[in-house]
Amino acid sequence: MKDAKRAVSLALSTIAVVLAALSLALAAKIAQERSDIQYVIYLGTNDATTKQPPASQEAIKKQVEELLVKRFAGYTIVDADGGWTDGAGNVIQEHSLAIYLSCATSRAVHDLADELLKTFNQRAVLIQANKTTTEFYTGK
Repeated sequence: MKDAKRAVSLALSTIAVVLAALSLALAAKIAQERSDIQYVIYLGTNDATTKQPPASQEAIKKQVEELLVKRFAGYTIVDADGGWTDGAGNVIQEHSLAIYLSCATSRAVHDLADELLKTFNQRAVLIQANKTTTEFYTGK
C-alpha cells in the first residue's frame, strides 16, 4: 500500500513539475508577444481656416515629431494623401500624416490629438484603435 501511495505521489509531483515548466514557457512567450492596441492618428495638414498648409511638409512633420518625442517612447510617421467630400459636395484633398503608436494609452493619444488640433488648426483628427499583437523582436 505504501508503494502505491508513493507511486501516486511521485506521479502527481511529476505532473506538477511539468505543468509548472509549461506555465513558465508560456509566460515567457506571452512576455515577448503581448496583446496591444495600436493607435493610428491621421492628421491633415491643411489649416481649417485658410485651407492651405501652414508650412512645408517637412516642417510640419518635424513639428509633429517634436510633439511625439515629448510624449511617447516610440512612434512611426507615414506620409499620406487624404481626401473627403465637404457638405457642399466639394472634394478636398490634402497631404496628411499617419502616426502609428503602440504601447500607448488612450488618454495619452487623446492628449496628443488635442495638441495636434490646436497646433495645426484642425477641426478633427481621425483616431483608430486597432487590436494587435506587439512583439519587440531582437533576433534568434
